[in-house]
Amino acid sequence: PKPDSEQFEGTLFVDNSQVAVDSISSDKASPARRAMAREELNRLKVAIAELPERTRVAVEMHRLGGFKLKQIAAHLGISISLAQLLVTEGISHCHDRLHEDEK
Repeated sequence: PKPDSEQFEGTLFVDNSQVAVDSISSDKASPARRAMAREELNRLKVAIAELPERTRVAVEMHRLGGFKLKQIAAHLGISISLAQLLVTEGISHCHDRLHEDEK
């Protein structure tokens, strides 16, 4: 069955990032650690926003929604191997953007 696109399109990342911010805020971490975590979350939001829409949807569905590649492929109308490629490329982009200061 094809997943309901209303569940992810443009909202999944925002909803989950708010949960992450709330979790950071309620954590017993130091103020400096919370600030670092918020900055990292903001960089991740930017990195995801930079992705082409189809790649962004695939990454959000897989990493934030817990959907299988088969479900992502059905939702996007693509092959499972292309869904895997989109997720892999999207995650690689996000990783590179989060760690570009270390290079």
